[in-house]
Amino acid sequence: MAEKKKETYRDEELFDIVADVQSGNDESFSILKARYAPLISGLVRSFEGAPIEEYTKEAESALLKAAVRFDVEQSEVAFGLYAKICIRNALISLRRKEMSRKRRAERKAVGAREKRHMEFQAADAGDAAETEKLIESIEKLLSKYERRVFREYMSDKTVEEIAIAVGKPKKSVNNAIYRIKEKVKALDFPDR
Repeated sequence: MAEKKKETYRDEELFDIVADVQSGNDESFSILKARYAPLISGLVRSFEGAPIEEYTKEAESALLKAAVRFDVEQSEVAFGLYAKICIRNALISLRRKEMSRKRRAERKAVGAREKRHMEFQAADAGDAAETEKLIESIEKLLSKYERRVFREYMSDKTVEEIAIAVGKPKKSVNNAIYRIKEKVKALDFPDR
């Protein structure tokens, strides 16, 4: 029974700290942060290879948001559980953004390499007449839409600029560029 009273006292004390944080008391947030430092540390460590400082700041920000949004009038949900869920969701979201940026950078790098490869093959054809023949042979393989995208792509436009020029979504343009690259790869270029 004494254990139950002690636990309730802790919840009430914690609710008071959270209420102080909600009223803008920075000192109370420092207390809350110190109390939840082990939780934050554990959650941050669970993301392998994560930059600890960046993830810790994100976790602390999520703790503050959890404290500000928490309803201290209710007693069904413990603040600790609520905070843990909020912190974990924020870290997952940060990881997803990180991975998305990384994938975009990789796609951009691969696209630039493939574009240089296509340009190299065209330049390697020798003169303008051979280059023109090469472009014509590529365009023969392409649909009308792919030809439009190909011309825009070869004029050094970004996917966003091409999408605007052809009046289609970026996803459609990306798909067309992928198909074009696959068709160009399938061409049997003689070795020079």
